[in-house]
Amino acid sequence: MSDTAQAGDETTADQTAGLMLPGFISRSAQGISVDLSCLDSNQSVIKLVDRLFAHGLLLRGLDYANFHKLLYEYDEETIERVLRQFNQAGKPPEVFLASGIEPFPESRRPLYRGFKVDARGEVADYFFEPLLIDKVVEEPIYGEPDAAGNRPLIETRRREISEPVRLDFDEFVAAAWAQGLRFGLDAAAIRAGIEKTRPERMTIAHMRPPTPGQDASLLEQTDALYRNDAPRILPNGRIDLCTFSNRFPQVKAGTRLMKKIRRTLGRNGWDVAGQVLEPDLPKDFDMQALAGPGTRIESSAEGEFIVATIDGFLNLDTETSQLSVTEKIVNKEGVSLRTTGDVSFQCDEYEEHGEVQEGREVKGRHMTFLNNVFGHVVSDGGRITIKSNLAAGSAKSPGGQIRIEGNCSRAVLEAKGGEIDLNYVDSSLIIGAKVRIRHAISCDIYADEVQIELAEGCAIAARRVQIDMSRAKRGIETLVNILVPDPGLFDEELAQLNQAKSEAIDTIKAKSEETQALASQPALKTFLHVQQKLKAGEISLTPEQKADFQRLQAKVVQPLQQLQIARQQLQANRKRLEEVEREIEQLQQRHAALSAEVGCTLRAVDGETVVRTLVPQPNAIPLDDLPPGQLRARLREAAPGEKLFANDSGGFAWQLADAT
Repeated sequence: MSDTAQAGDETTADQTAGLMLPGFISRSAQGISVDLSCLDSNQSVIKLVDRLFAHGLLLRGLDYANFHKLLYEYDEETIERVLRQFNQAGKPPEVFLASGIEPFPESRRPLYRGFKVDARGEVADYFFEPLLIDKVVEEPIYGEPDAAGNRPLIETRRREISEPVRLDFDEFVAAAWAQGLRFGLDAAAIRAGIEKTRPERMTIAHMRPPTPGQDASLLEQTDALYRNDAPRILPNGRIDLCTFSNRFPQVKAGTRLMKKIRRTLGRNGWDVAGQVLEPDLPKDFDMQALAGPGTRIESSAEGEFIVATIDGFLNLDTETSQLSVTEKIVNKEGVSLRTTGDVSFQCDEYEEHGEVQEGREVKGRHMTFLNNVFGHVVSDGGRITIKSNLAAGSAKSPGGQIRIEGNCSRAVLEAKGGEIDLNYVDSSLIIGAKVRIRHAISCDIYADEVQIELAEGCAIAARRVQIDMSRAKRGIETLVNILVPDPGLFDEELAQLNQAKSEAIDTIKAKSEETQALASQPALKTFLHVQQKLKAGEISLTPEQKADFQRLQAKVVQPLQQLQIARQQLQANRKRLEEVEREIEQLQQRHAALSAEVGCTLRAVDGETVVRTLVPQPNAIPLDDLPPGQLRARLREAAPGEKLFANDSGGFAWQLADAT
């Protein structure tokens, strides 16, 4: 049974060492052990070993593996873990250290002189060689032999001799410790070196580098975070190499997006001198700083998460490293075949911070571009805003709005039934309901209403045109085509309505006469009179009178049907007459309003400018449906309309309503 000290200040006397051993040392017949239940940390073991070796003692029968673990691995966490293991196994919490404690003979200490530690403390060598130890012996001196042949011992003398000696592993450990070599001894190599009979230098110790920890990191919590840059597969099974499958992932509110993986501290290392080598402190971060708009931090027993608070699109800001969920798509990488491919989305808002590469297409609804656009932007009737420039590309939004705050060059802008607002535009085709331009050069414009501050060498077709300054450009005049309604079409439509009105009036007159004639027949007149009295309850009939009335009804069946048909036709034609009269009034109002809207105002002319009327052909393809090349040609070609103005100076104002 072991004699184990309990804890704290309790100690037991070691008669051999003359030292008081700490309470965590347990002694038994088997040897010396360390009671882990009384050990606070490995530092206590280091202090004990240092004290033993400093007093010229050594640990005999040393279990070096346990010795090394107790010195360098048994921190508080490890001690608790090992204690649990001992408890689960039903074993006493003791780790064997050595069979005993003995003095380290002074005469043998000089044998251990071959240690060599490199300057960085990474490895240590030892030169193993055959050794001799000096020894003083008593040598007898004998006299002459006696008669019996025996030689008597006269005296003794002391003589020093040398004899071979072997190193001892337990002494080796104590000697290494005294010479500053305290960590990472290779017990197997040392024992092998001791056995060698030839001189040899061997590596006997290695440092242990610190184990690096793990930086805090983020772990994705949903597959929705992943973009799919594979080419999109079309419904017909073909592959669209210009469009990615899912460039802008969407998530639902409440979706866990990221989980914080807490940083893991590294483990200390040691050089061969036993000096602690601390690992670098792993990096950490604040989750709150990563949670952008549309997200929140959720902490639970499972960990710390970034969670979406709204349904929307994921957005990772590479500058701030914030993860956000927005109702609109925000893309900062630009649109190119390398980054996004062609873009098509279903959400209401899209915001692009990078360039749109030439040839690429962006389809959506409300779109804002903060950089240059060289490709094609198509909206399904929403708002297109380009904060920078549009060059050699196009912007189309039927019934929507197009606004370009920078310059526009060699582009096609189309908003049929919508509005276009431009700053500076050059050599472009523009089609819309309302077009406002600050400065237009060599452009072809078709719209209902056009307002331009400065027009140079443009061809314009619109019902209403207002230009503050008009000039020619490179010898090409500014040509304004005023779209006037075809008066023949109005007259033709009015004539058709008047004809329908006359026909309705004639039919009403004829049917009125027919109903009067039918109602005047004596038998039918009598039947209708009696029928009206019966319905009003003014009279009642006897059985004989009822029989007479039924015979009268049978007699007037045919003229009664004719009367009912005539009355229905009369009523229908009266309604038709009201409709035709209303259509005539609406046509006249529409024609008057249209005439009032048609006009042209040139506040100032400073170069060759021509204003003429242009009457669209009734059966021709509408101008805004023509291909761009044909539309440009039609705006410039000679037309049969009336020339209203042709000059290189002055001003001009004209209104169709005043002219007619």
